[in-house]
Parts: sequence; C-alpha cells; structure tokens
Amino acid sequence: GDVSRFKAGEFLASLVCLIPVQLGITRDNRFVSFYDGINDPEFEQSLLGASAQHIASRLSLGHLESILGNLYSTADVKVVSSLGEQSTGKSFALNHLLDTLFEGAATRTTEGVWMSVVPSSGATVYVVLDFEGVQSVERSVQEDALLVLMNAAISNLVIYRNSFSLSREIRTLFGAFQASAGILNPTANPELFRGSLAVVIKDVMMSDRDEAAAEFYRRFQSIVATEQGGNFVSRLFGGKLAIVPWPGLQDPAFYSEFGCLAELLNAAEVSHPPGGAFLRTLKTLMAQIQSFDWTPIGASVRKNRLAQLSEHLESALILGGVPSTVEPAVLEPLMNLDTDEPINEDHSQFSL
Repeated sequence: GDVSRFKAGEFLASLVCLIPVQLGITRDNRFVSFYDGINDPEFEQSLLGASAQHIASRLSLGHLESILGNLYSTADVKVVSSLGEQSTGKSFALNHLLDTLFEGAATRTTEGVWMSVVPSSGATVYVVLDFEGVQSVERSVQEDALLVLMNAAISNLVIYRNSFSLSREIRTLFGAFQASAGILNPTANPELFRGSLAVVIKDVMMSDRDEAAAEFYRRFQSIVATEQGGNFVSRLFGGKLAIVPWPGLQDPAFYSEFGCLAELLNAAEVSHPPGGAFLRTLKTLMAQIQSFDWTPIGASVRKNRLAQLSEHLESALILGGVPSTVEPAVLEPLMNLDTDEPINEDHSQFSL
C-alpha cells in the first residue's frame, strides 16, 4: 500500500522549540544568568567574581543550545523581543505574532528573560525574547537598565508596549532606555545595537490614531532636545523608530495590527552570525552584563575563542577532534568557529 512520508525530526524539533527557557533574572542590582534555564544557587555562587570569558564558557541554554548549535547552526538569525510596562500584553503579543508559548496573564507573570526559537520555512530562524516588565516596584532603576541594555543590544526588532497618555511624562516612560544608553558603547560594538524600536501605544481609538502618534513624536522631541546625540533612540537603535497606535481588544482591527509588526520584522536586517555562532554572541553578552564588563563584545568573543583553541589544540592536532562537552571521552569533529560548520578534512592541508 501507499506509504506516508512524515518529517518526524522537524516535527519533534518544532515541538521542542515551543518550550521557552529562562535565561536569567535581575536581582540585587545585577543580572544573574541561569544554567539550562534553572536558578541554581550553587552555579550562581561559582561565578561570583569570575571574568566574562569564564562565565560565557560555563553558560548553557538548555535544549535550545542543541537547537541553535546543531539543527540551525547555519541558519540566519533574527531576534525579536518584547519589552514594556507590567501587564501590557508583552507575552501575548509575541505569542500571536510568532506562535510562541510564553506564559501570559492579566497580572505579572514574566520574570527576567525568557527565550524561544521559532523555525521558519525559509533560511531564517527567529530567536524570541520575552522580558519582564520595567518600572515595577520590584526592580530598581539599575536592574531595569540592565534588562533594556540586553534587549536593545541583541534584538533586531524591539516591541515596546505601553499605556501612553497625554497625562504621562515621556521621560518616565523611557527612563530605563535612557539610563542604559550610556553603559555599552554602540560604536565600539558594531555587532550589536542593529535593531529598530517599535513603540506600541495601547488602547487607541481608530479615530485618534494619527493624533496619538503625532503627540508621542512631539513629546519625544523633548528627550532629543535635552540629550541631543545621546538620546536612546539614536544611540541604541540608530534612529530607527516606529510608532504603532494599537486599538483596544474590543476593536475588530485589534488582531489585524499584528500584520504591521510582521512587516517590521520582515524588514529588519539580519545582523547576527548563523545560529551556532549567534549562541556565542548571546552568551558573551549575558556574561558581560553579569560581570559588568563593558569591553567591546568582539574582543570578548576573540578572547573566548583563543581560550577554546588553546585548550583543545593538542587534541585537534593529534586526534583530529575535540572532546565532547557532554561526554569528554567522545571526540567531536573540528568545527569552523565562524560558521559552526564541520571542517572538511579532505580539502584541508596541515603542516608543521
């Protein structure tokens, strides 16, 4: 009889991708990275006072490590993230935009940073980051600034949801953004800060859309006038700002507005290396924020690479492979550290 063909591997991978992993939280005015999505006090204690290079080498992102490092090691990566005030529908927006499964509710549910991976039918894989709400009583200004810094540095599209109104002071609304603008120098980190900012203004009547957007732009000019070239949109996002007035849930246009965000995401440039190399960039950024190391990330990645090469050079030359991080007795093939592709020994020449 007829035999059906079902791509079981892709199906299982897509299921695994649906499970988010918690990358870390902010606490005591610092960022704390998790190991395999678990808050392990012993792991945290072991990294106290450690260098960014050491922290990055110890980090693991759970099952998403294999998804990005192996299955999508050569795929283009786009990072989309959601940020904003508490209970503004950040997780809800990501779930509807990219079919993720972040937990969402009317009350505060997201803590720290959560990550999912969404495969696409093309050559691009989406890394989706869900951040906890800023400007809450549980978090300090510095903790908010560290979350915003990570968000702006790694994302190709930041969706910032807020409840802007005429009575609100815009400096208060974007205080964490401006506070983070002076921490890590975007000019010295061309690999980062390549995204755009989409400000979603919640619950705007369709008849007030243009007025709400115009008023927001007018008030934002006060930040530009004061901060000039140091304003956070110019510094963190290269001036790429979109204002998206969003209708209320009862409005029939509520769900159709997701098409606007999809267009912004499609237009976002691919600025990160492929999946496997992107993992190193993300881990290095997390490690630098945790250790308050503001060295250009390119230099940190090179230091990590040099340490890795030094550690495995003898094994690579003698045995033609490197010990597995999971089972040291098992040799893994040599990989191109730029592309994470196996080195084809048939086309390589080595001499001593």
